[in-house]
Amino acid sequence: MATPNANCSLCGAQSRIASMITLGGATYDLSMCDCPNCGRYVFDLILSEKLKEIGNDAPFRLACLLRERRLRKEKGVYGLFSTKIQPGENTVDKHLAAWWEVEELLSEFPQPTEIIDRALCNLSRLVNHPMETIERSQPELQFIMFCPERHLVNQLHYMQQMGLIHLSAEAYDSVLLTLSPQARNQIQLLATRRSDSK
Repeated sequence: MATPNANCSLCGAQSRIASMITLGGATYDLSMCDCPNCGRYVFDLILSEKLKEIGNDAPFRLACLLRERRLRKEKGVYGLFSTKIQPGENTVDKHLAAWWEVEELLSEFPQPTEIIDRALCNLSRLVNHPMETIERSQPELQFIMFCPERHLVNQLHYMQQMGLIHLSAEAYDSVLLTLSPQARNQIQLLATRRSDSK
């Protein structure tokens, strides 16, 4: 049964939430959220309790990590579970693009020294041309840039001072920015490092 106007447990965006989901012809006692920011993910019934236990910023961090995966064009339905599942233990894993125990996924959140680099990579995935202007609302940008909305203006100005972005005059409810040539060089360097590390 779907609830069309529910809120995503992670980012709070208006989403569709279904309980008792069917995947691959089998029915599971799980819920599924179809969120414009986080994408489609299934979760067990005690996920909200687990998130409260971990800490207040856990939902925000998870939303950032799922948004990053969507920007990398990693498609499919994800699974978030309050406890770790082993492959084959629960047949739902055969129908998911990836699945995690919540604390396992949270360990992928960037360290403070990595946030600017990961934010740059995410911003670069929003454009097709180097000179293209990125226009996004602050509520959306916070998940793209791993930065809570209350600190977002500071992070944007910091990145501008570093010479990584150029901020345009702000639109009514959006941020307008372009990536600098220096940012493009940094993104290329990061891609080369990732390729070498593989």
